[in-house]
Amino acid sequence: MSSPTTQPDSPASAGTGASQSRGFFGHPWGLANLAGVEMWERFSFYGMQALLAFYIYYSVTDGGLGMSQAAATSIVGAYGGLVYLSAVLGGWIADRVLGAERTLLIAACLIMVGHLALAFIPGMLGLAIGLVGVALGSGSLKTTTSTVLGDLYEKGDQRRDAAFSIYYMGVNIGGFAGPLLTSALWGWKGFHWGFGLAAIGMAIGLIQYLAMRKHTVSASSMKPGNPLSASQKRIWTVVLLAAIAVIALALSFGFITA
Repeated sequence: MSSPTTQPDSPASAGTGASQSRGFFGHPWGLANLAGVEMWERFSFYGMQALLAFYIYYSVTDGGLGMSQAAATSIVGAYGGLVYLSAVLGGWIADRVLGAERTLLIAACLIMVGHLALAFIPGMLGLAIGLVGVALGSGSLKTTTSTVLGDLYEKGDQRRDAAFSIYYMGVNIGGFAGPLLTSALWGWKGFHWGFGLAAIGMAIGLIQYLAMRKHTVSASSMKPGNPLSASQKRIWTVVLLAAIAVIALALSFGFITA
C-alpha cells in the first residue's frame, strides 16, 4: 500500500508529491502557477508604475491630478520605499503568523484591490488606496512566491535551480510587456484605461493562481515556520493598533502630506 505522503494532489503533502511530479517540462505544475502569477503581477506592477508619476502631475484637463512634479516624485519615491519595506513585513507575517502560501494569496488580493482603486476611484482617494494596496501586496508577494516555489522541491533536488530560472523568465516577460501595453492604452484612451489594463492583468494572475492552487500548496508553505506564542500575538496586536493610531493622527493633523 502506498503512503499517503506520496500523493501529488494532496495539499497536505504537495511538498513531497509535487517534487516527484514532472507535468510541466519535467517540473511540478506548481512552478507554472507561481511563474504565471508573478508574470501577471509584474505586468500590472510595472504597467501601473509607468503611468504613475505622469498621472500625479499632469493637469486635470489632461486626466491627471494636477499636482507639482516635486510632489509627484516624492509620492512615487515613498511608494517605492514602501514596496521594499513590505517585503520585510510580508516575510515576517509568513514566518510568524500565516505561512507563506496564505500570505501569498492575501498579498495577491491586496494588489488586486489596489489596481481596481486606481482604475475606478478618481482623485487622491483612489491614488492613496491604490498605492498602499499595491505596495503592501507586491512586496509580500515577491517574498512569498520564491519561498513557496522552493518548498515544491525536496532538499538536494537538482531541478530547483532550473525552476527559479523559469520563474524569473516569467518575471521578466511581465515586466517587459506591462509598461508597453499600459502606456499605449493611456495614449489612446487615458490614464484610467491604462490602470484598468493593469488591473485586468492582475485579475488574470489571481484567477489562474486560484485555479491551480492545489498544485502549489505544500505542508511547509501552509504553516508559519516560527509561529508567535499567545502572549506575543497580544503584544503585536497592541503594537499594530498603536501604529495605525499614530498614522491616523499624523494624517489628521497634517504632519504627513503629499
